[in-house]
Amino acid sequence: MENKESKQKKDSIKLEFSIWQIVSFVVIVLLVLSIVFNIVQAVKTDSSVGLNDTNAVDLADAEITVSALVSQMVTPDANVALESSAEISGLYSFQYTINGQNVALYTSKDVKLICLQGILYDDLKKEIAVANNQTDTTKKPEAYTLPDLTIAPTLGNVDSKVTVLEFSDFQCPFCGLAYGAPWSEQYQSDAKYSVMWGVVKKIEALAQEGTIAFKHYPVAFLDSQNPVKESHIASNAALCGLDQNKYWDVHNAIFDAQTQEENNNKYTVDKIKLLVDGIEGLDVNMFNNCVDSELHMQEVDDMTNSVMAASYANTNTFGTPAFYIVVDPSVGADKINAAVSESGYSVLPTSDKSKYVIIADSNYDTLKTVIDALTS
Repeated sequence: MENKESKQKKDSIKLEFSIWQIVSFVVIVLLVLSIVFNIVQAVKTDSSVGLNDTNAVDLADAEITVSALVSQMVTPDANVALESSAEISGLYSFQYTINGQNVALYTSKDVKLICLQGILYDDLKKEIAVANNQTDTTKKPEAYTLPDLTIAPTLGNVDSKVTVLEFSDFQCPFCGLAYGAPWSEQYQSDAKYSVMWGVVKKIEALAQEGTIAFKHYPVAFLDSQNPVKESHIASNAALCGLDQNKYWDVHNAIFDAQTQEENNNKYTVDKIKLLVDGIEGLDVNMFNNCVDSELHMQEVDDMTNSVMAASYANTNTFGTPAFYIVVDPSVGADKINAAVSESGYSVLPTSDKSKYVIIADSNYDTLKTVIDALTS
């Protein structure tokens, strides 16, 4: 029988790197750096290799090649899963979890050049840009990109000049921490995680007070290797709730049922149906038909793609949970810049100057300080 002390120790290990996870990760870094060093030399002698679309393979074939390479890099007992893949800014992007750690890999379209996020990503894009006589795509953007603001469920004052966006996957453990899922209560007073614990409920409270608007994007990117597609099922169910103006009730029910593990059949269709039992005013038959028919699956994919495209355009990466603060220009540029001046957040207008976008984080104290300054 697992006692409380051993369970807390086990749960803590799941959230933090263990020694063998770090070793596996370092091995990957060293091997990829070695590969990149040799291939970059080849690129310099033949700029057509791996740098133009004439040699490109399709994304599905690239997945097979990269996954085979990753499997050779890690130890035999490593837990490896490809979570998502996409074409981003002329590259292929692959999001893996390796022993619980998120690892982003990027390749040229012919999969001849590969790098790790944060290691040689900028160098890779510069090589491609120079070889193809393109503009350097690694420069800080002059404007920030927003996902489609019309497709996300909204809580609070829809006419507010300040709107907080959250991008989260119902399966993501750190999204569960940000929500304050029951399993995560053990981290409520933890020095490392307390700053983000329950931040979503606190933002929801601000929205319900009318101080701000809050938009939630239920993205689905953690089940690409799971035939059950739990992230998609959960996000589709939440949007089925939206059909009956019960989005936030269903949203809360799903997160309340979250576990610390991903892809463990907690969000099967049958279990999702049970979660909404007891939501007052919800037509269960209508909800179940919506879930069974996968009515909103395309919307889930559209929302996920919209969010990922904006995130990569702004920061060259994507992860959950993520928070943006969107501000109407009528608040004033001076006030907006002053509000973020000591926060560590970055702010830029959108290209059409219709909004200012602040890329924030999950620290509620900092979020609240910036929101207070914007709404005062």
